[in-house]
Amino acid sequence: MNQIIDYDTLTKAIEHKTDVSMSAAEQAALQVLNFFGYSSTALDNYLYQKERDLFYILEDEGFLRCRSDDLLLYTGTNWRVFTWELVVDKILASALKEPEGFHVSEKSVYDDLPEEVWQRG
Repeated sequence: MNQIIDYDTLTKAIEHKTDVSMSAAEQAALQVLNFFGYSSTALDNYLYQKERDLFYILEDEGFLRCRSDDLLLYTGTNWRVFTWELVVDKILASALKEPEGFHVSEKSVYDDLPEEVWQRG
């Protein structure tokens, strides 16, 4: 199943998985999606070093995968092509879970107050 990763989903995934601010996650998501568009693969040849560094960081987080293919040219020489792939299931799983270090307590701050605090008058 080829599911399209949108801007909000990728932003949430980056924010939840990495230790960056929301604005940095938004910027990274926009930069990545500009290369992928509606596809799940992108050619490495189009990346500048700064963008490639971002892709390596996201590869370490499990959101991207790098693949190489050897193609035989008409001249008989081999040409190696590197492509990046979105790891859709990891991105979706990270976007849907709570951010690391975030925990909602079942206990309320009011639970430890004595009963006389709640009495009027």
